[in-house]
Amino acid sequence: MTDATTPVPANTPIGDLIGGKLHGRDQLFDTTGTDAMGLVADAPAPRTLLGRLKALLDVFSRTTSATDVLAVVPSDTVPLAVAPKALLVTVAGNLALKGASGVAITIPVTAGQLLPVQPVYVLAAGTTATVVALV
Repeated sequence: MTDATTPVPANTPIGDLIGGKLHGRDQLFDTTGTDAMGLVADAPAPRTLLGRLKALLDVFSRTTSATDVLAVVPSDTVPLAVAPKALLVTVAGNLALKGASGVAITIPVTAGQLLPVQPVYVLAAGTTATVVALV
């Protein structure tokens, strides 16, 4: 695969208009015809240019204000229905969380504390605090 700095060889068909500039198709697809830069796919691969831009956008969208509040019922077996943008502590105590890595952690929290975390589980075992999910 050639990269974006490689000139388009003679007789290469001009394939796609990107950003108002014509690019040779060999700059967009590898030898197997795969979308090398992630510009064509609806769901771009993680390590493509568009995939990386989408990942950044996802991070920034998680830092925006929540649009809803959901009650959290701690459970050791049932994951949260929606990934929260944050958790808001309504009653102080200990909060046991498990993230995507599967690692569980218990932290002491105070009422009114805002936790910018996205746990998969709020565990019943070890949780004495009450929280709501901001989504």
